[in-house]
Amino acid sequence: MTRKIACIFASLICAMLCSAYTTDNATFFEFSDTGVTVTEGKYTGYKTSGAAVTLNGAGTYVFSGECSDGSIKVAKATTGTVRIVLAGLTLTNTGTETTAVAPLLVNKSNTVVIEAYEGTTNTLTDSIYNNDDVYAANTVAENAVLKIKAGSTATLKGG
Repeated sequence: MTRKIACIFASLICAMLCSAYTTDNATFFEFSDTGVTVTEGKYTGYKTSGAAVTLNGAGTYVFSGECSDGSIKVAKATTGTVRIVLAGLTLTNTGTETTAVAPLLVNKSNTVVIEAYEGTTNTLTDSIYNNDDVYAANTVAENAVLKIKAGSTATLKGG
């Protein structure tokens, strides 16, 4: 049985790059177990609810911090390129048997670039419940496709 770690990437361009991105105009998010602190830049296409961030507009969004039950979602039908920069992020989504979602979820019809900022360690950990083979009651379980460029490192953990 293959563990399905999480992100819908249909019609999606996704690259995990190691780069020195520019912070000009970026919007910054710092996760903690109590929520998300935002330092707003030029890009305001987002909303937060507790420790969940939904991106619904093109732009550069930088994520850091540590959270034991949070998520980042790129909304369906978001237009333009969404650049997600992981800059020292440890993010887990625990959920329940019927509500678990991925720590990073990208919906259909999006162009998303995911970058790991050079010199940082980033860990995304999925819930054990986010597996539709074992927990059929979870109708939001996802399948994953991930492309990682040479020289980059991604640490993904299934629950």
